[in-house]
Amino acid sequence: MKKIFKYSTYQFLKESYSDFNQFTQGGISPHSLGPGYGFATDPSLSIYGNQDSPYTDPYSRTPMFVNALQGVIKNLNKDTLGFYGGIKYDQFLEDVSEYTDLTILRINKNENLTLDVYISFKFNNDEYFGVFKKFNWIDRDSLKTDLYTDSEYSYIDETYQLKLDNYLYQILVNWFKPKNTIYIALKENLSVRDKMGGKYLLPKDSVINVIATNVDKDSNSFIKFDFEGEKYVINKNDYYYFNYWFDEYEEN
Repeated sequence: MKKIFKYSTYQFLKESYSDFNQFTQGGISPHSLGPGYGFATDPSLSIYGNQDSPYTDPYSRTPMFVNALQGVIKNLNKDTLGFYGGIKYDQFLEDVSEYTDLTILRINKNENLTLDVYISFKFNNDEYFGVFKKFNWIDRDSLKTDLYTDSEYSYIDETYQLKLDNYLYQILVNWFKPKNTIYIALKENLSVRDKMGGKYLLPKDSVINVIATNVDKDSNSFIKFDFEGEKYVINKNDYYYFNYWFDEYEEN
């Protein structure tokens, strides 16, 4: 799983463990959203894991910086709804600094053949869990989280929920998007597409140059990169595994 520590101009991420690892050993989750929120096993995302390991990754990945979230920060600095004492007031903006420790717990393919992204985060130092169903679908579901059932925060209305949904979603979107820079493949025989649409197996330790990320006519995100003078593409669901399968390359 991937942990995002702070929401500032840059987001600092690394693989991390959640308190919910105890539930991967047959325990019962205490949360109403169900055991999927704490079950972190997903060897397909890991360069170290295997079917015998209860954890996604027993090692800590090299810390990475992701793209600046300028659009999110800009939106958060705007005064929006409501007035208090003649001054514009927004409860979500009052709370936003209390949202920390955003973590990707697991990513599952669903019956719609798109991805469900399970997350955890802290609000006022308490841990909550959520999921974005059909994360990469044009008509994705809104964020579902046990925060909304906590009676302490009954003031969280539909407008607040919409803003929180967009805030966390945009952070994840920006993290999934790779930089236009040099990367190295961490896994063997990664399946990519050549310029004719044919399947090509990219060897481990291949050094690639990401030259573009975009969305095709069917609203599928894709990554275009150069490898040994040829152009290749990673698209659809595989787009969202890029940061698990590649790391930024640093020459010695």
